[in-house]
Amino acid sequence: MVQRIIRVVLTIFSMFLGYGVVSLLYSTEVLNFIDDDFKLYVYILTSLIFGIIFYIAFPKFLFAARSIASSVEGELQQVPATDIVLGSIGLIVGLIIAYLSSQPFFNLGIPYLGVVISILLYLLFGYLGVIVPTKKREDFLMY
Repeated sequence: MVQRIIRVVLTIFSMFLGYGVVSLLYSTEVLNFIDDDFKLYVYILTSLIFGIIFYIAFPKFLFAARSIASSVEGELQQVPATDIVLGSIGLIVGLIIAYLSSQPFFNLGIPYLGVVISILLYLLFGYLGVIVPTKKREDFLMY
């Protein structure tokens, strides 16, 4: 029963995704060659195609999600709880530091530079936030 509800919700979401793709193509003027009389039909047809594709592909998505979840669960069971807690706290601290250090780059006024630097800072500080506490576990647990 839950699988059917998820399948229907995913199908509806994918229909909205198809609608969004057509809207994006119209806004970038890729589909301007289509007459305005057929615009509604293009939206409906694309939404239905996306919905049908995702409805048919749902069992494969579900199988992949379950296999990924079981493998992640198996890996996490081998990791000590202290490492998980320290890594989570370090990740939160790293992301906060990345947020605070990326804010000045958004005010530069150079297009896209702030976004690129922000992504790089988030990746760097998030990675460091997880790695440093787990590698230096003894130093953090002494206090």
